[in-house]
Amino acid sequence: MLNELIKKNYLDENCNCAESMLKALDEACGLAIPAESFKLISGFGGGMCAGYTCGALAGAQAALGKMFSNGKAHETEGFMDMCGAFVNRFAEEMGSINCSELKPQYFKEDGTRCIECVYKTAAIFEDFVKEYKK
Repeated sequence: MLNELIKKNYLDENCNCAESMLKALDEACGLAIPAESFKLISGFGGGMCAGYTCGALAGAQAALGKMFSNGKAHETEGFMDMCGAFVNRFAEEMGSINCSELKPQYFKEDGTRCIECVYKTAAIFEDFVKEYKK
C-alpha cells in the first residue's frame, strides 16, 4: 500500500521525493497533516535542492516527528535518540544519507527518477517503526 501511495504522489502527481514520502506516510499512518503543511517539506527534495540530505529521508524524519514528538524534540523523552537511530539505519542500509551519493545509484532517466530510493526509504521506515513500537 505504501508503495502505491508513493507512486501516486511521486509519478502521477509529480511531487518531489520529500513531498511524496511525507504525503504517503500521512495517508498510510493516519497522521492527519493539513494539506497546507506539505509546503513545509517542499524544499527538502533533491537533497535540500543541493544534493545534501536525501529528501525521502527528510520526509520520513518529518513523519517521525508527527508520530512521536510531543511538540518539542528536546522535551520528548527518547525522541532525539530515536531520530538519530533512524538516520543511522538509513545510512547503513543505503550507504549514505546524501542525495549526491544516492542519486547515481537510483536515478533513472525513464521518468521514474528516484522512485526506487523512495520505496526503499519507506521499507526502512516501516521496519524501524515496527521495531521502535515494541
